[in-house]
Amino acid sequence: SVRKSSSVSRSVVATLVCLIVISPWPIRNRVVFGQWAFLRTNFGFEFWMSNYHGSQGRDWAGRHPTSNPQELATYVKEGELAYVQGKYKIARQFVRDYPLEFLTLTAKRIPMFWDGSTIKYNYPAAPYWMPWSFPMLSLLLIPSLVLACVRHVRGWPLFLGALALYPAPYYIVHSQARFRHAIEPMMLLLIAYAGVKLYERLWKARDLSI
Repeated sequence: SVRKSSSVSRSVVATLVCLIVISPWPIRNRVVFGQWAFLRTNFGFEFWMSNYHGSQGRDWAGRHPTSNPQELATYVKEGELAYVQGKYKIARQFVRDYPLEFLTLTAKRIPMFWDGSTIKYNYPAAPYWMPWSFPMLSLLLIPSLVLACVRHVRGWPLFLGALALYPAPYYIVHSQARFRHAIEPMMLLLIAYAGVKLYERLWKARDLSI
């Protein structure tokens, strides 16, 4: 119980530190926008960017204010929060009217997050080898994560939870290669762990065969 109490205390301290560190940004948003906005306010806009008739499940730059003068004019006229809320309303109406199409787009976006296909779309000048690195790491992650779970590696539920929950918003919005960077250190750590265990087993088998 002492160990559990210590873990809870550390979690509380970590949460408080996190809130203190991020507090300047919500306060800044309150001052600038005149209302509270937690960290980011663009979910509704991103949701609209890839959920529409004719979408391939990806964001389209032609709908973005930075490349569409009409959208930019609307953005400037309405202001950021009103503009985002308006796009979110349109996207939600699309989901209500065409739920099957939305589910189809979501099904397309799930592999997009893991297979590297967005690299050629978002970064056409990327090196030829880069798209291959994404599916390779994704495939190696599966047995590595299973091994960590089976062997009850310390903290494995946190790895599993992060890898399961982090990509979820991108399945319903859209994905770019850079969005996966946040979890790639965890992926590499798990793959390295599995690699070390495989090496140890092969080395042990070699000793036994001599």
